[in-house]
Amino acid sequence: MARKRRTQTGPAENPSVNRVVRQIRRAERDYHDTWANECDRRHDDYHAIVESDWDDDDWHSHIFQPFIFPTVEGMIASMIEPAPHFVVAPRPRPGESLEDVAARIENSEIAEVAVNWAMEMDGFLMKQRPFCQQDMITGLTAGKHSWEEQIKNLRQRVFYDDEEWDETTQTYEPVRATDSYTEQVKVRDEPTFGIRDVRDFFWPANCREIEHADWLADRVYMTYERIENLEDLGVYEKGTADRLRETALAQQGKPGERRRYDEGGSSGPLRTRGLVEVIERWSKSGVCTVGNREVKMREEKNPFWHGNKPYIVTSAIPNPFQVNGQSIVEVLSPIQRILWFITNQSLDNLKLLNNLIYLIRSDTDDAHRYEWYPGAQWLVDDPGQVKELPIDPTPATISMQREAQLKGELQNLMGALPGTGNVDSQTVDQKTATGISIITNIAQQVIAVRKMSYQIAFAKVGQAFLDLLKQFMVEPKTISMLGLGGARAFFVIRPEALQGPYDVDYDLQGDSLVRQERRAESQSLYQMATAGAPLHAQYGTPLNLDTFMRKLLKSFDEPNPALYFLSREQQQAKMAQNQPQQNGQPPGMPGIAPPTPDGQGYSGPTGPPGSQGNAVTAPPGPGVTTAPPTQQMYAASGPQQ
Repeated sequence: MARKRRTQTGPAENPSVNRVVRQIRRAERDYHDTWANECDRRHDDYHAIVESDWDDDDWHSHIFQPFIFPTVEGMIASMIEPAPHFVVAPRPRPGESLEDVAARIENSEIAEVAVNWAMEMDGFLMKQRPFCQQDMITGLTAGKHSWEEQIKNLRQRVFYDDEEWDETTQTYEPVRATDSYTEQVKVRDEPTFGIRDVRDFFWPANCREIEHADWLADRVYMTYERIENLEDLGVYEKGTADRLRETALAQQGKPGERRRYDEGGSSGPLRTRGLVEVIERWSKSGVCTVGNREVKMREEKNPFWHGNKPYIVTSAIPNPFQVNGQSIVEVLSPIQRILWFITNQSLDNLKLLNNLIYLIRSDTDDAHRYEWYPGAQWLVDDPGQVKELPIDPTPATISMQREAQLKGELQNLMGALPGTGNVDSQTVDQKTATGISIITNIAQQVIAVRKMSYQIAFAKVGQAFLDLLKQFMVEPKTISMLGLGGARAFFVIRPEALQGPYDVDYDLQGDSLVRQERRAESQSLYQMATAGAPLHAQYGTPLNLDTFMRKLLKSFDEPNPALYFLSREQQQAKMAQNQPQQNGQPPGMPGIAPPTPDGQGYSGPTGPPGSQGNAVTAPPGPGVTTAPPTQQMYAASGPQQ
């Protein structure tokens, strides 16, 4: 059935659509089609997918082991954090006084809790992996942040007590009854971050840095039903779905024609079949969305207060003055192909050794009478009439040494901790502890440098989340965060606490790559601080032990260390209970001061918590008031810890 073409308004009559289509087509012609095909090839190398160009009865070996796959997986495991945490600090404005900056310190902890909660609700923990993995395969990775609001019709059930007539006893008996009803519930109203396929990500052909790009665009493929839903929500213009049904966009022969599951090694339908191509182009002037390169779906000014394009793009191995960086798969692919070649040749040689070839003289009457089984007897006139073909096993031994060397180079090139993979290398003897230590230290430094690129990108995601919360969060919100031991802590975040300039940083874990080492370092630091606290208090420079305890709690992946500190009201109430009385009660009872916090009988200067000379309790931080079973966090005023 032929599709009808629109006659009233076409792409030539809409300058916005013309501009977007012209920019996308120029990008495809200059670099994007070649770039997308190259990314497809790197995905094939990563999954060890090789197109078959041999006959089915070919006896040669065609084994293609994914040598790059475990190398990349090992790097990913060392780069992502099991408990990502973001730190928020006030950002001084030009000409702003120190007092004004210090006044926002109290709210910075509230903003920090809000950002980490938003990251947890969006499942950022599981999004680290595809973000890093895409860069390692293709040399570039991209993500997009936005505000997501979802309303669903949920079925609810109400329980109540009722009475039922019992014919036996002729009385009404109490029974348990239920009723169900449907209610519209807002299930999501938070910022979100999604990973974009770089093969569907566009930038200007002459762009050298993403930060200075005049425009950026990404492409997705949607169903008509999805477009209608977004149209009802007001995202797209009215009548968009109907106008798109009158258009068609041929995808044959384009990089977007890829099959949906080819990258995993299985076949499937074309990923664009029956879907609408939707291109969203962001520029300094705003955003324009075009469907099937003919229909304008949306055009408006930048809806975000931060005024930036909503893309986070990075490369762990960047190329100078180029958007896309160096791919790990691209570097290791030649070595993997050499390993495939040598491995298959070794297997072929092994087949010949295990399945002997016999030479039979041509004047033999019936060569088929020689039966092949153990203990067979062949009657021949000449012992040399039938003999085995000699095959030299030396090449198999040589290839094994070469394979070991290549596997060592495969991991040494990209710093993938080869000492832990039990592979050989000609550069450093990895069979000794010294050699393993040298290679491991080098690999750790290489991984740390690449990890820094991802951490900077994650910090940009956190900054974007905080900016979105400032703009779209207008009512107080009750949130919960997972604490130590799986316990949940509840807070009330007020939007006024999020206003103002703040910087969001990814909480770096230092040089220690092993969690046990971080904990041991924090514990040693806290013990040294508590041991030196009396001496520092005696000389008038008391230590803030709360800071040391916060560092210790964070080393145990505690997202909100403030839960473990008493609020100002709680401290005052505890002090009132511990006022000395003349009733001879034992220590610990109301009226008698309990033992000192350090448990060592410290009797230094005393005073209200946080006062000068009190070396054990530092000034209480800004903050959170605890009131079981929930805790409330106030933005503008009120005690918080």
